[in-house]
Amino acid sequence: MDGIQVIEIYDELFQTSWHKMVSIVGIHTVTVLVQRSLWITRQKYAEAELIRITEEGLSFTNLEQFDAVLVKKMLEDFFAALIEIMIRLVGKEMTEKITEGIDIFLAEKR
Repeated sequence: MDGIQVIEIYDELFQTSWHKMVSIVGIHTVTVLVQRSLWITRQKYAEAELIRITEEGLSFTNLEQFDAVLVKKMLEDFFAALIEIMIRLVGKEMTEKITEGIDIFLAEKR
């Protein structure tokens, strides 16, 4: 799997998650959660500075220049941070509703 494929998979996953999160906690809360998750990710990966927040969600396209393994690990860590923050904010049960199907989605894309 190359970097572009990894980005496409995580972009699709993020768009689906974005809409679920917005419907449950609202756009402003989701924006803050995503910003915080990005900050956490950027502490570990300088390359994460290239992830951009747009009106539609996040843009990962600037990551295409990097190795697929690095991009995959970075985006996994971003999602882990996002989920961890969601659990603290809205609880495990609500977060499970939002993240429902992520494992199945990722397994299907591999």
